[in-house]
Amino acid sequence: MPRNGSGVFSLPPGSTFTPNTLIQSGVVNGIFADLATDANTPRPIVAGGHGASDVVNARINLGIPWALIQVSTFSGVAAVDFTNLSAYRRLRIHGVIILSAQSDIYWRSSTNNGSTFDAGASDYSAQIISATGSATAALQQTASSYALISNALTSCGVDLLVEEFNVSSGGALGLSSTTDFNGGATTIYVQRGAQFRNSTTPRNAIRIGPVGAVTLSGTLAIEGMVS
Repeated sequence: MPRNGSGVFSLPPGSTFTPNTLIQSGVVNGIFADLATDANTPRPIVAGGHGASDVVNARINLGIPWALIQVSTFSGVAAVDFTNLSAYRRLRIHGVIILSAQSDIYWRSSTNNGSTFDAGASDYSAQIISATGSATAALQQTASSYALISNALTSCGVDLLVEEFNVSSGGALGLSSTTDFNGGATTIYVQRGAQFRNSTTPRNAIRIGPVGAVTLSGTLAIEGMVS
C-alpha cells in the first residue's frame, strides 16, 4: 500500500535508482501501481484531503456534521417533497413559504422514498403551543399529519428539526417553530410544537404541504446529519 496507517505516502523499497544502470521493469511498474492506487483513493486529512469518497462522510471527517442536502425554490406547487434521505438520522428544514390562500401547513414522512406519504388517522401525535397578540393556546392531538402552522395567511417562516428520522427502533421526533404574517404584518402568529411519528419503520422522504386546494411558493433548505 502506498500510505501507512498514519496516511503518509512512501515510495516502495528499491525505487531509488543509480545513474547509468539498468532499471528493473517490475520495480518501475510497482511504483506506478502505487501512484495509481494513491491517486484513486480518498486522500487523508494529513495529506490535505478529507478521507472520504462522498460529501456526507467528508463533512463528518472535517468536523462539519450538518450537510446541506438541497435548497428548493418553488412557485405555485401543491407540496414540496424531499427524497433520498435514508442516510440521515437528523434533518433540519427552514425557509419561507407564501400561500395562495389561508391554510394549515403540515409535514408527513414516507418509508418508500416519496411514492406515498404516511397519512393514517393516528400516524402523528403532537403537542402545540401558539400565540397571537396577548392570546395563547395549547393543543394536544393525534392526526394524519402534523400542522407546522394552523390557518397560515400570507407568509410563513418555517424552522423544523427532526430527530431519529431513519432509525428503526423508534418514531421520528419533530420540533418546530413557525411564524405567520398577514399581508401587512399587522398580525403575527407564532406556533411551537413537538411531534412524534408513531412508527418504527425507518423513513427516507418528507413532504411539506398545505391542506386543501392551496399552492405554495417560496424557498426551503434541508440539511442532514448522519449520526
